[in-house]
Amino acid sequence: MNDFEAWQGRVLDVELRCLPLTDLDSTVTAGELSAAEASYANSLRAVRRQREYVGARVLLRRVLADVLGLPPRELAIARTERGKPYLRDGAVQFNLAHAGEAVLIGWGDRPLGVDVERAARATRYIERVELVRDLTATGVAPLTAFTLIEAALKAEGRGLRGLRSLRLVHHEGGRYRFELHGRAIDAERVVLPGDYLGAVATLV
Repeated sequence: MNDFEAWQGRVLDVELRCLPLTDLDSTVTAGELSAAEASYANSLRAVRRQREYVGARVLLRRVLADVLGLPPRELAIARTERGKPYLRDGAVQFNLAHAGEAVLIGWGDRPLGVDVERAARATRYIERVELVRDLTATGVAPLTAFTLIEAALKAEGRGLRGLRSLRLVHHEGGRYRFELHGRAIDAERVVLPGDYLGAVATLV
């Protein structure tokens, strides 16, 4: 995993943990997940995708359970109509992303989004996105720009569906202010260990 190790930090008042999927031992099963999560995992035909999905959700539940003092299975995680996960009781806002062997989890008291990408990811398609070009003009690499955009879109809850409407308002000191349908979103990059890039965003 390119010497990737567990990492934790705080950016934009969001608590962050980045954990390797390899931290999970061979006894981990979908038993820690909800019935809906287990059903979805079983529907995945590719063994790799199933492992990544189960591993990421188990790590998410373990982190949130530790934060809230509850057993992982008791966390009532649901999804919005647009697919963003949330806790039904609203005890904490959270988001997760995974790429390769890295799972990035963020939590706080405001709607937020996180993204993680492998530094070796091809960027040919990414570089054609107009907003990526706007961000690279400020001095960031295309993949870093993409993580900022992805985190901002996830914070607002639309995912890539909102890409054409997202616009960069201004940037200062490594913080980027976006606007999407009248909502302001701040985003910053997250420096991760190993061969990974990350970003976090919050609604203002």
